[in-house]
This record gives sequence, structure tokens and C-alpha cells, in this order.
Amino acid sequence: MTPAKKILVISNNCLSLHNSNGRTLLNLLGGIDKDDIFQIYFSGETPSEETAGAFVRVTNGDVIKSFMSVKNRFPVVTATPETKTENKSSSGKKNARNMLIRDRVYRLSIRAKKTLFKRVKDFKPDVILLQLGDSALLIDYALYISDKLGAKIITYNTEDYYFKDYDYMAQSEKPSITYKFFHKRFVKYFDRLMKRKPFCIYNCEGLKELYDEKFDAKSEVIYNSSDIDLSANPQKNERKKTDGITYAGNLGVGRHKVLIEIGKAIKEIDESLSLSVYGAAPENIIETELKNAEGINYCGFIPYRDVVDVMLKSKLLVHVESFDDYYKVDTKYAFSTKIADCCASKVPIFICAPAGCEAFRYLSKNDSAFCCSDKDYIKDTIKTALYDEKERKEKSDNALKIFNENHNYRKNGEKFVELLNRLNR
Repeated sequence: MTPAKKILVISNNCLSLHNSNGRTLLNLLGGIDKDDIFQIYFSGETPSEETAGAFVRVTNGDVIKSFMSVKNRFPVVTATPETKTENKSSSGKKNARNMLIRDRVYRLSIRAKKTLFKRVKDFKPDVILLQLGDSALLIDYALYISDKLGAKIITYNTEDYYFKDYDYMAQSEKPSITYKFFHKRFVKYFDRLMKRKPFCIYNCEGLKELYDEKFDAKSEVIYNSSDIDLSANPQKNERKKTDGITYAGNLGVGRHKVLIEIGKAIKEIDESLSLSVYGAAPENIIETELKNAEGINYCGFIPYRDVVDVMLKSKLLVHVESFDDYYKVDTKYAFSTKIADCCASKVPIFICAPAGCEAFRYLSKNDSAFCCSDKDYIKDTIKTALYDEKERKEKSDNALKIFNENHNYRKNGEKFVELLNRLNR
């Protein structure tokens, strides 16, 4: 049952089907009436129309205009058929220096704070859902609204930024003086938030355990959700299957190097096969390497719903994490939103990642994927994943089981509503 409570969402990305953070939030709020949701987000995107509701977008330019006393009302954003980024420079190049400047300008802009507060005050939220990222700005504003209106705070955390004392933005193990100051400031605001004892939601067990060791706060895991419910929509599973081997997702954080090795192994197994890779390459050099790699069919970015269609037609789905020493640490708690979609698809999953990676541990523990934690065994593991029909069925059945237990968007939406009801008692 939906609680008669209004929820203010504060996050970096807007609610949307077309980016992973927005989709994660959207599925979490699936049990809430849209009229009871208001969002303030801090990126240049516009929300997609299926998330129609009240949104206020705050970009760096908006804040600077307010700081300079230029008239700016932070208008409610109108939804569009697809999520678009209208101000690509709203975030600028992400580094510790720019993050500090943005947060400082915002704190000095009394006009921006007052204007945003007026919009929130008119909505009268009972609960603030704060999607934690790496910005002290979002924490500061959530605390400000909570103090002014007495709204309870629920945090949704999918990252271990609090513990990253190295410069992950520069991908350097040796933090600069600027990064040290940035991280120290973020930790200060995070500690201030946790003293309020917010209810904390995490997207995986590893993160929950990590933060629970540090903070005394009530917490719960609500995994990333997927709406690929083939039991409710059996016609979705009637697509003609292909021999396709598919990877769809982030091509940064060293993942493309593992994909290239997988492509080479696939060619050794069967010259007619290749790995189709879907996703936007974050750098030209990565795109070039993928296009030139043996056994790789680089397909670029396609919309999320098209990705789902490709996945459901595939013979094998691939997920990877980097084996580089730096990324073993940096992505240890990474839990891709695609895990939920893969588990729902009824298509066998092959994961190649360090054994300590959260996604690897999860799929391995539940025997729901063909797991390879040693690159020397990529070829043998893929061969089994492609041709051992008995094991393919066992793995995909187990994956579907954990989808139904942990990733079904209806169940997770109900779980969030139940949580709200508990907090309101």
C-alpha cells in the first residue's frame, strides 16, 4: 500500500529509463504515486516522459547566475520523449578542483538556496530520499531542507566514495593536495549526515557491510531492479534466439581490456563467432582499440529498450571488471545495474572479474553465472557457457531465481513502500 507521504528526491541524475542512475532510482520508486514525488537534480539532463512529474534542474550555470544576481528562477523542467543533456558543460571536467569550486559557489549563493527552498516548501515533503554520490553539495542541501521542514532523510548509496582516499577522478593512487582537501570536506559532511541517523539503503551486501562497520545506523539492502519480467510477459521471450554473445554497459574503468581478451578467446573457439559490444566509449582510444580488436563487433551506444531486445535474443551475456591493480580496488564494490537485467533475461551469464569484486561474489555465491576469475581460463569457461546445455539451464534458472528474490522492480518497489511505512510509525 502506498503511504500518503510526499518524497523529495535529491540526486545528481534525473529519474529516467535512459541512464543507469536515473533508472535505478525510478525502479526504487515504482510503488510511489508520481504526484507524491518531487525531484531536484544537479546535472544537465531533462527527464524522459515516462517519468512525468515535478522536476527542478540545477546546473552550474544556474547557480552562477544566481550568485551574480542574474534573474533565475530554477524552473520546473518539462519531460521529453527521451532523456537529453541540454547543458553538457553543466558538470564540466570532473576533478577535485572543479567540484570544490562548484560547491563553494553554491554555498555562497543565498539566492539559489532560497529559490530552491521555496519550491520545496510549496511541495511540503515528508521524506527526503538522498542518492549519495561524491558531492558534499547534495548532502548539505538535504540537511538544510530537513532542518527547515522536519523531513526525515533516507539515503540510497551505491558507491564507496567515503573510503576513497586516493584520487579516483584522476585515476591516481597518489592524491593531490586538492583532492585531499576535497575528500576531507566530503567526509566531514558525510559524518554530519550520519549523525542524524538516516535510514540507509545500499544496492549490495558488500557496501552495507562496509558502511555498517563504520556507522551506527539502521540499514537495508535493496538491489538494483529490472522490469524485464518474462513470467508476467511471456511474449517477450518469444524472440528468435541468435548465436550472439553480448556485452552491454560501461566501457570505462579498464573493462574494455578484458573484453578484448574475451573476443580473442571466442575467435579461437569458433571463427564464425564474435562478441558484440554495446556502449559509448568514454575515450576515442578505447573505441579505436575495440574496433580493431579480433573477435569484437563494436556496435556503439543504443537506447536502453533496444539493449534489452538484443539481450533477450542472445545466447550468452557477458559482464566484466578490470584485473588492473588500481581498478581491483576502485571497482571492488561496483554492482552494475545490468546484473538485474541479465538475471531476468533467462540467458546464461558469463562474468570475468577478480574474485573479490562484489558482482563476481554475488553471482558466484548464487551459482547463477559462468564465473572466471583467472584470465587464463577465459576460453575454457566460455566454451562451457556456450555448449554445455545442462549447465546453461542450471545457471540461467538460478539467475532467474535471484531475480525474483532480489531484483524484481515490483517487489523492490513494495519493499521501499514497506520501509516508508515502518519509518512513519
